[in-house]
Amino acid sequence: MPSGIRRSARIVKAVAMGTKATGIGRGSCLFPLAAAGKAAVETMPGLLKGEVTRGIRPMGAALMAGPGPDNLRFP
Repeated sequence: MPSGIRRSARIVKAVAMGTKATGIGRGSCLFPLAAAGKAAVETMPGLLKGEVTRGIRPMGAALMAGPGPDNLRFP
């Protein structure tokens, strides 16, 4: 993904496809910085972690190591 990841659902999908690490798109940091400053940027990783946790629960996985290609549906 050349532009980085901006949504937590994409992080879950990338990990399910075998990715070991993901980059966060710069928009995910610049918008909070412009709106609320440094404090907003510092809270962003915690928010993403919560969203990722909520994203993997419906897959039946309790940890990020749990999702795999079998958990994905492609139209």
